[in-house]
Amino acid sequence: MKQFILILLISMAASLRAQTWQSIRLTGSSGLGIFRPGEAFKVNPYTNEIWFVNSSKVSCLEIDGTIHHLDISDVSGPGIIMDIAFTPVQTYYLNEYTGLHRVNTDFTKILVFPGNDLRKAYSNGDTIYVTRPDYFVKYTSTSTTVTDLNFDKLYGKGSNFYPANTPIYKYTGLTSDGYEPYYNLDPEIICNSFHDAKFSHLTDTFYVSCTQGITKAINYDFNDSIVPSNTINMPSANVIEFEFDDQDRLWAVFGDANDVPFAFARLDGNEWTNRYDASNCPVDFSEYYGMEIDTLGNIWISSGYYLHTLLTPNSPVWLGTQELSLDTLKAYPNPAEDQVTIKLPNAGGRLQVADLSGIVLLEESNLTEKEVSLDISSWTKGCYVATWTDDDRKQQVLIVK
Repeated sequence: MKQFILILLISMAASLRAQTWQSIRLTGSSGLGIFRPGEAFKVNPYTNEIWFVNSSKVSCLEIDGTIHHLDISDVSGPGIIMDIAFTPVQTYYLNEYTGLHRVNTDFTKILVFPGNDLRKAYSNGDTIYVTRPDYFVKYTSTSTTVTDLNFDKLYGKGSNFYPANTPIYKYTGLTSDGYEPYYNLDPEIICNSFHDAKFSHLTDTFYVSCTQGITKAINYDFNDSIVPSNTINMPSANVIEFEFDDQDRLWAVFGDANDVPFAFARLDGNEWTNRYDASNCPVDFSEYYGMEIDTLGNIWISSGYYLHTLLTPNSPVWLGTQELSLDTLKAYPNPAEDQVTIKLPNAGGRLQVADLSGIVLLEESNLTEKEVSLDISSWTKGCYVATWTDDDRKQQVLIVK
């Protein structure tokens, strides 16, 4: 009897923990609150690192709670960070103006494919696909191929390959190098417009969500759907986003008629369970930026200045023990003509400003304020690199005169 009670108490404790939310405030004005829909908030499926990407920075939250900020300054211009993608051994981020960069283990970067007007990055095993208005790129660590096909999005898993602009098409006759000309683009349109698309973790089944629900395909054959008429308690037919957990169960984010998210839930068989909305979770759906699920089944939701997670027995032990900061070195206005203000991650440290030839124009130590104003009216037009260092960090920002 005592053993039964002990087991029951352990089960109850696990159940209570599974229903508990942890909300982590990402401090500072450069936190998640400036993220916009379409920019990347992703979990690395190979390491469970959480990556945050907006137009001007790339940050990584490791599984032990350590956060890193990448030095994304680039001598060819500040650029705009568009996306991030993963292979089993590498992480890559995409700069719209400079190209595809590989992130090294020490969180430095190296340019692996130069380009401009780049849009999105997608992964398929050890291959990264990069889209551009007039071509797409297939990149691996040993080769790079440019193909003159115009797709906004590319979804691949193994030999299955689905390209998309506004609609998603069937793409047949794939050769061993992964490319075929336009005549192998099946004229059948799978979906005229859609919100989200991805493969399940454990199978090659391809899912596409839109305002009418979710459609499923196996080997390019779309013959099944998930809609209110064949499931129970589906919050809405409009599925904004979906993810698969560690047991390959489908979690979906539902939107109203204006595509505003208002709830998410899990599909168990043909019934939607574990529904969460404003009444029972801390997520501010008016500032919803994305949902990710790591390989241990932990759900992460980006909303406003917060990273929310639904706690499970597999949740990281550091949760609740610290407040994270995504503050990075910033310069504004940028470009500037006469005055530029450099905002530091914190007071202290050393600031140096140099031109691209390495000539130092300014150097200050033991800074007591978090902002430094510079008179650049006499500087020659061009690019300058501001470098801030403290005991264990180094960050840089490009200043354009």
